Amino acid sequence: MGVPVLRPLVLVSLLCLLPSVAAAESTDPDSAGENTEKLHPRAGSFSVAALFGANYGDEVGLRGNRLMFGYGGRAGYSFETTPLYLGVTVVAYEDEIEYDYTSETGTEHYVNVDIDVGAEVDAGPLILRPHLGLGVMIGVYDSPEGGNSAIVPRLSPGLLTRYPMGPVDVGVDARLELNANSPTTVSALGSVGVAF
Repeated sequence: MGVPVLRPLVLVSLLCLLPSVAAAESTDPDSAGENTEKLHPRAGSFSVAALFGANYGDEVGLRGNRLMFGYGGRAGYSFETTPLYLGVTVVAYEDEIEYDYTSETGTEHYVNVDIDVGAEVDAGPLILRPHLGLGVMIGVYDSPEGGNSAIVPRLSPGLLTRYPMGPVDVGVDARLELNANSPTTVSALGSVGVAF
């Protein structure tokens, strides 16, 4: 008599366990997704950032290397199934320069526009993005004797290091500015951005 009574109890117990087993199985892919998210915290997201910083090098004028301060922005997309990043960066610089030894000054304006291709790499609490920018430098020169302007192609390899704090991140973007027919310069730009 004990066996027939135990059979329904065993069946009821098994039926009660099935939902918990199914729930455990459904959480396994989610946990794998969480691991993937940790490896690529911004995977499958758009991001925008404000940029501000300085460029050091020699462009035009008599005094050689100098520091130019600039500002701009960046927008891009981090792909979900690969560490690939694709974006656009625009940064403007302006400075007063001496055109001759009479101490007359003019103004030099630069706008750098780059299409950036890079890769997101997790490095502990930081995210590293080595990237290559391909674009143009627009230069406008105004002096007491007149002005001039030019558009030249440019190549800009760099490294963005950023620290995410939820949807917001802060970081530094270091770039080597290789402009056609112009001396090479370097820039360091602070970055404050948001991903969504």
